[in-house]
Amino acid sequence: MHSKIIKNWHGLSRITQSILWNLVSGLLFSIMSTMVKYTGQTLPTAQIVFGRSLFGLLAIAPFIFYVGATKVFATDRWRLQIIRSLIGVSAMSCTFYALATLPIVDVTAINFSKPIFILILAAIFLRERVNALQWILTIIGFIGILIILRPIPGVFDPNYLIAVLAAILVSVAITLVKELTESESPFSVLAWFSMLSTIFSLPFAIYYWQAPTNMDWIGLIATGVIGILAQFCVIRSYALAPASYLAPLGYINILYTGTFGAIVFGHVPDISSVIGAAIIMASTFYLMRKNGKKSAMSDNA
Repeated sequence: MHSKIIKNWHGLSRITQSILWNLVSGLLFSIMSTMVKYTGQTLPTAQIVFGRSLFGLLAIAPFIFYVGATKVFATDRWRLQIIRSLIGVSAMSCTFYALATLPIVDVTAINFSKPIFILILAAIFLRERVNALQWILTIIGFIGILIILRPIPGVFDPNYLIAVLAAILVSVAITLVKELTESESPFSVLAWFSMLSTIFSLPFAIYYWQAPTNMDWIGLIATGVIGILAQFCVIRSYALAPASYLAPLGYINILYTGTFGAIVFGHVPDISSVIGAAIIMASTFYLMRKNGKKSAMSDNA
């Protein structure tokens, strides 16, 4: 039975395998987000970030020892690894805080604005040329964010700014990961982040520590293990197909989180969330599609 499943899997095309890995990663990330929100009702964010980091590190520890710790952590770019990890743990902290205080579907929708911020960062720091259409799509994406944020006195929730900051920090982290993976293996980058995020989050976890209940422990362990599995699925997915091809599949995460949010927490997205999410998805889809075409032209040049 096991060998038959493996045979059938290898019989699939690389693109099909990539799509399946991607869909599974989206489901796992949505489950992790749900666990973070659930645990965040009783534990401080710093403790959840530490739990995610620690149990994620323990989950990959056997593979680190199998490959060899010296080989996995060997790098000439340790400064960039530290900077990436600092930004990554800050992004995780903001994301987890936003998940604990806001509807998870809203946080997920805002998180999909990453391509907008990546474009801006590339234009400012990498001096990449950005044409008029890309700027128009960026402005449209910001309109979608504003609709979700509802910046109206008496309605606006400042916690939404934390979700926006999380998207910005994730964009910076993605840019650094792309730079790192030009010379480092994806597993090495993952191992470095798991180790450093555990170290960086430990002092804050100790300061804000609250005694977890049995359910809290289950949530912390599940968050760490599921998060690592989700990251592994993403790495496998993007190793088999171009990022520009897979990016639109990520929008199914909004369906996942919307469903989990409604079932577990009774959060039914309102009209502002739906319209804002639709605008963000449309603008970032066309933005990534255009960037994907540009990358393809560059590769063929």
